[in-house]
Amino acid sequence: FIAFPEVTDERVIPAVAKVLKEKIAQPVLVGDREAAYKCAKANNVSLEGVRIIDPSLHPEVVEQTATVLFQKRQKKGMTLDAALDTVKNSPLMMADLMLTTGHVQGCVAGASHTSADVARAALQTVGVKKGLKTASSFFIIAKDDKTFLFSDCGFCIAPSISQLAEIAITTAQTCEDVLATTPRVAMLSFSTFGSAKHEYVTRVEEALALARKEKPDLAIDVRCTSTLPS
Repeated sequence: FIAFPEVTDERVIPAVAKVLKEKIAQPVLVGDREAAYKCAKANNVSLEGVRIIDPSLHPEVVEQTATVLFQKRQKKGMTLDAALDTVKNSPLMMADLMLTTGHVQGCVAGASHTSADVARAALQTVGVKKGLKTASSFFIIAKDDKTFLFSDCGFCIAPSISQLAEIAITTAQTCEDVLATTPRVAMLSFSTFGSAKHEYVTRVEEALALARKEKPDLAIDVRCTSTLPS
């Protein structure tokens, strides 16, 4: 089950219908039911078979997710009433919380929300996996019969050595989990096989050494720039 909280976006609704038709996943729309059907009708899309969680029609889900939010945020000063109000008025937050409660196994957003909004909601609800210190993002790029994961291209602005190493390791694990394949990792910099000397290049090289120390079985190398075949 994958949650889609942007029910009024004219790009999301057709995509949801396609996801269901092609049996990619079981989509779950989170938000105003009438607004979702209105958007579907305007785009000549059928939502038959798509589950819709409308906060006003599913008080039990609101209560469960709000309780989780309250437990996570009460030390920051959030009250239970404030948590209930947040869940009722933010489909994005509710969808992420449904991930933490096991109602869904994933959440897709960013069509009508900014990247900052999506990241903030995820950090406040799902959080970082136990044992990890760094939250990071990745892009999946499919080229011919190959698939690449690029990380981190949109979250950590200037990662430290330890953060770079952790990003490399977690991205490799994500590759294994999502693509069911053995990952091969290249740590990129603007130095091609040692052609440049710079503190940023040194940082990547030291991160490589740290990643190798922590995951000696990981196939990982450095000293190359990013070049995809055209």
